[in-house]
Amino acid sequence: MKSVATTGLELFEWGVAQNRELRAPHPHAPGHKPAEGLPPEFHAIADVLRHHQGASHSINAYDIAIAANVWPQASRESRRCKVREIIRSHMMDFKFLVLGCTTGYYTADSPDEIAHYERSICSRIREMSIRLRDVRRKASEQGFTRIERGHWT
Repeated sequence: MKSVATTGLELFEWGVAQNRELRAPHPHAPGHKPAEGLPPEFHAIADVLRHHQGASHSINAYDIAIAANVWPQASRESRRCKVREIIRSHMMDFKFLVLGCTTGYYTADSPDEIAHYERSICSRIREMSIRLRDVRRKASEQGFTRIERGHWT
């Protein structure tokens, strides 16, 4: 039986394997071209984000939807989800680097912000990895048996 310990890299690889959209050719691959048929809301969202440079000027997903005047009939939560989905799905199509923090999204203002964002993501991966390891250990102690990733008896 495989060890209950899981590294951050294993956790990341599992997430990639679970997400069908990430199975497409990697957007950093040479010759990446912007997606054709971008959602009509993309450009309005990009225009809003362009004016939020630096973490101190971040804007949350709902306020992006309001400022971009997109999906006015949708609920607050629906608008937030749709903005997040467009930012995630079309990250490589923006003409600038979009980062996120607990207060919202912003365009990178400096190399320090990029480094901080990278450290933050690595820290979260590490914390999730430790939590997953601990859950698996405790589940084993409680008599549950792990058959394979995501399957227990």
